[in-house]
Amino acid sequence: MWNLVLCGLSGILLGVFFSFQRSSPICSKFDYDDKLLERVIRNDILLKDALEKITETKAKVEETLARIAEDHAQAKVKINDAINTLYVKSKDLDDKVESFINSETRNVYVTVQEMKANLKSLVSQTDNELKAKTRQIDEKVEDFIDSASQAVHRNVTDLSSAVRLLVERTASELDFITEKKRKDLDDMVESFVKSVTRNVSVTVEEMKANLTSLVSETDNELKAKTRHIDEKVEGFIDSASQAVHRNVTDLSSAVHLLVQRTASELDIIKAQRVVPLVNFQAVLHEGNPQPSNNNVVFKNVMANDGRGYDPKTGKFTAPVAGVYIFTVQYCPYDYSEAGFEIVQEEESLQRSSHVSWGRSTVCVNMQVVAKVEQGAKVWVRATARNSTILQEKFRWNTFAGLLIHAIEN
Repeated sequence: MWNLVLCGLSGILLGVFFSFQRSSPICSKFDYDDKLLERVIRNDILLKDALEKITETKAKVEETLARIAEDHAQAKVKINDAINTLYVKSKDLDDKVESFINSETRNVYVTVQEMKANLKSLVSQTDNELKAKTRQIDEKVEDFIDSASQAVHRNVTDLSSAVRLLVERTASELDFITEKKRKDLDDMVESFVKSVTRNVSVTVEEMKANLTSLVSETDNELKAKTRHIDEKVEGFIDSASQAVHRNVTDLSSAVHLLVQRTASELDIIKAQRVVPLVNFQAVLHEGNPQPSNNNVVFKNVMANDGRGYDPKTGKFTAPVAGVYIFTVQYCPYDYSEAGFEIVQEEESLQRSSHVSWGRSTVCVNMQVVAKVEQGAKVWVRATARNSTILQEKFRWNTFAGLLIHAIEN
């Protein structure tokens, strides 16, 4: 039974290993079967080692992706916290600025109201003082005129009484004076009374003129003092208004500058948060043998965000620096071997090979996460002696890449 199994395996694998050994000396049937079994076991061990390496690489890639995702999540949380903090600080600053402006406005309003009240009080007080002084002057003038009139009236009355008494005495004593002398005496008395009356009128007119001049001078002095006070008040109001205007202008400029800086910082943070979309996927247009060291060109482009993949050369040129993930799927033809590698600037990033043992074609995947500088090129290169791959409806040979984290230069 064991011999039959070995014969069957030898028949199946004869074509596969014919290329590795052109001829095998046939010493005996059992010797050939032993060697064939030894080859099968050795190839099985190699396949297991390759599978273990692929599994280990996959675990490392998954661990790296998890770590990158965790770092990205932490960075996103930190950025969100920073944005929230900036937003809170900006809101607090706006509240403080608004409160400060309202406070300064209220203070200015209160100061202006106090100034208006003080001015009104000063004007009212000055007006009252002017009215009081005017009343005092009027009263003094009236008293002076009354006293002067009374004195003149008394003097005239006394003079008239004296003249009448003199006339009566003269008339009684000088009855013998002729009519002509009496008439001359009456004329003299009348002339004397008119002279005294004119003198009194001139004195009263001079007193009125002096009083009028005094009132005019007092009024001019009061007007000059009022103008001086008005000029001082206007100067104080102008200087206070200019100072308030300068303070408000400086505060507005400072607030505007702070808002601009905050907006620019937020724009920078937002720009840092956004990862540019760089993504490509290309499919092999037909299945054909790929010689060793041949650059594989995937001509059918399914996606090319960022315009980094060139279907003419099969090479991807990184438009931005960052961490990329690249994947390659290839489908070895029945009873054939295929091997490929992902290359960055002639340096191998990842390798994979597979041997198809039967008529069922199995597609193989390999992937790698790598840091790529801006302008660097990444492509796929064949490594096996003659990699024969199958391209059909349900079996695609693809080359794809995605930017997962951008790095600033």
